[in-house]
Amino acid sequence: MIRNDVPVSAAVCTDAGTTPAEIRWESRQRRHRLVAHLESRPDGATVDELVDALASDDGESLEPTRLRIRLVHVDIPRLEDAGAIGHDPERGSVRLVGEPDWYRTET
Repeated sequence: MIRNDVPVSAAVCTDAGTTPAEIRWESRQRRHRLVAHLESRPDGATVDELVDALASDDGESLEPTRLRIRLVHVDIPRLEDAGAIGHDPERGSVRLVGEPDWYRTET
């Protein structure tokens, strides 16, 4: 199961006024959108493609550089630990390999 109670460093926060609860909510939503995007890409996507897709999403509050940092260092590893995605850091590719338990049930 993915833990959402881990403190987020200042490098990935949206701004100094963001509360931990808001960060957790945004993180959960971002991971849902990431999985949904990969569902539409059977061959997977590169990290750059994911950044482009998520950055253009109206629900994204991070600018692309911070979004990339957040994906590479937090969201992708958590989804990989949950068994939802496979990530090849050398190629920068990400693919869906399963569906985490929380994906369909969490709101």
